[in-house]
Amino acid sequence: MENSNLEKLWEGVQPLRSLKKIRLDGSTKLKEIPDLSNAINLEKLNLWGCTSLIEALPTDINLGCLDYLNLGGCSRLRHDEESSYLENIYGLTKLDWNGCSMRSMPLDFRSENLVYLTMRGSKLEMLWDGVQSLGNLVRLDLSGCENLIFFPDLSEATTLDHLELNDCKSLVVLPSSIRSLNKLTRLEMQGCTKLKVLPTDVNLESLKYLDLIGCSNLKSFPRISRNVSELYLNGTAIEEDKDCFFIGNMHGLTELVWSDCSMKYLPSSFCAESLVKFSVPGSKLEKLWEGIQSLGSLRTIDLSGCESLKEIPDLSTATNLEYLDLTDCKSLVMLPSSIRNLKKLVDLKMEGCTGLEVLPNDVNLVSLNQYFNLSGCSRLRSFPQISTSIVYLHLDYTAIEEVPSWIGNISGLSRLTMRGCKKLEKVASNSFKLKSLLEIDFSDCEGVRTFSDDASVVTSNNEGHQPVTEEATFHLGHLTASEKNCASHSFFNPVSCLKFQNCFNLDQDARKLILQSGFKHAVLPGKEVHPYFRDQACGTSLTISLHESSLSLQVLQFKACILVEPPTGYPRNRYACIGVWWYFRGTRNIHNVCIDVNPCNVAHLVVFHFDLCLPKEVNCHPSELDYNDMAFDFESKSQHRIKGCGVRLIIVSPSKDGSCTSSETQYRQQCGESDMENGRSKKRLWMALTSEKPSKLLRGEDTLVCDIHKSKFGAY
Repeated sequence: MENSNLEKLWEGVQPLRSLKKIRLDGSTKLKEIPDLSNAINLEKLNLWGCTSLIEALPTDINLGCLDYLNLGGCSRLRHDEESSYLENIYGLTKLDWNGCSMRSMPLDFRSENLVYLTMRGSKLEMLWDGVQSLGNLVRLDLSGCENLIFFPDLSEATTLDHLELNDCKSLVVLPSSIRSLNKLTRLEMQGCTKLKVLPTDVNLESLKYLDLIGCSNLKSFPRISRNVSELYLNGTAIEEDKDCFFIGNMHGLTELVWSDCSMKYLPSSFCAESLVKFSVPGSKLEKLWEGIQSLGSLRTIDLSGCESLKEIPDLSTATNLEYLDLTDCKSLVMLPSSIRNLKKLVDLKMEGCTGLEVLPNDVNLVSLNQYFNLSGCSRLRSFPQISTSIVYLHLDYTAIEEVPSWIGNISGLSRLTMRGCKKLEKVASNSFKLKSLLEIDFSDCEGVRTFSDDASVVTSNNEGHQPVTEEATFHLGHLTASEKNCASHSFFNPVSCLKFQNCFNLDQDARKLILQSGFKHAVLPGKEVHPYFRDQACGTSLTISLHESSLSLQVLQFKACILVEPPTGYPRNRYACIGVWWYFRGTRNIHNVCIDVNPCNVAHLVVFHFDLCLPKEVNCHPSELDYNDMAFDFESKSQHRIKGCGVRLIIVSPSKDGSCTSSETQYRQQCGESDMENGRSKKRLWMALTSEKPSKLLRGEDTLVCDIHKSKFGAY
């Protein structure tokens, strides 16, 4: 009958000798219990959640066989603390009375058969007075009894296994009688904010789990068992004194969680050999244990925020370590070479280690996860050679001086950010040739002037041509299937985003290399549109004449450059949102792009690629069919002002073998540019990307009219 809408059951006296179980839990409208005087064999009665119930049972009935009684949530029950129906329930083994409104249990309460007593969230100030016979009690749960001041004498509870006192916020002390709880394995006192002391010189031999998290007035280290394996002390006020060295006697510790630990040193007797988790964030520790310990069980070390920590212990035996957090360990100067043995390390966090100067060389932690962050390690001078498995590498605001050529060994690197690296001077050009790379950010690296090596930024072989993915294109998620097919034949280079905001010392060769690369977009300082963009104009509009050889194609790719001035005043939008309208023979369309230009405080060049599909059918007057001019209008959808613009057509044409080829050289020949203009950088500025398979569009197998990237900017 659980969750029923009944207000009452039967009337009068019924023959109930065979009735053994009544379930009325969740019957929120039930107001009274029927006469159960004949239910002498009733074993279980569940009235949980009967919030309208006023009187549970009459006091004159005999329920000697009742084994289980649940009155949890019966908040309106009337009680007589001197006498109640509980007097006649002498065989009760499990009482669940969460939310009990009594201040103490009735004087006639009989507990000799109790095995489980749960009174969570009750109004109790005390359980009972004096000593009760509790020889069968296994679990006592008084969690959330915020008014509980006096804890009962438990000297008779010799079989108690679990004692839960979480959030008993008025409890100040535990009685010395807990020394009798020789079978207690678990003691939970989380959130007992007034608890000041625990009994001393107690050794609960069976105690394995001790949780004192949030006992904010507890000042002394708990000396109640040497056999504790899981110890939780976060949020306590334990002071560094001789009692703290008792932790050296806990040789079986598997988990130690103690944020803001006041100790500077662990005792020399501290045993870490059983540790699985060692978490002491924000502690005052300057060093951990001495020498080499057997750490084969260790999985987690959290030392984040340990600003005084000067050294990491030898971890050569921690071969199963998976998580190491050293975030904001500001006094840490170096990592031990023993980290090379951490073959199962998945997560290494070292952000904000301002004292870190070097990392071990020739280390390859192959299991390290994709994300590695050393941002804020302001004294770190060398590029980290720690794993070839990194995908996201963040080195912002470090003192790194060079991006070495061996960065090519990190073949899966997708993002490299080095914002604000003021001492960075040399960048290996093969940084830009990593096939998986989507973003490089050198914003505010004022020392960068040029790229080392004589290699071009751009890859120029079939290996660099990869399938278009959602992450590597302009909002492909907004396109239809046919539009995606059309866009998929654009030139695609894995170097997706190049960010050189406020890199004012870039020389001309470096600028040309950036402009010439096959990127998704790039941002770099500039006062005017670069001459590389032969067709350019002040303002937001320009018109170009297409060469005859271009008109037979269906897909054209352009590279655009705009001179953007940041908005004045606040708040500033970090994104420059640009719409490129193009007009040709009666067809009008738009390409939208949104580019992060933060933190540009002066004018910058924003350069990006875009494709357009020439319509096979035209909607113009016959007299305009020979009109080869294409007009462009650049429109700012954000607060940024466009001061100049330029475009450059990248010719797309079928080669002899039927593949699709783009050629800067071909473009220069058709538009009359001299090779001499390029001087010694001619080889470096040449680009040729080929696809592995012939383009269906260029073979004429499909006829598509694509309005690429019609999406609006309403979301910006």
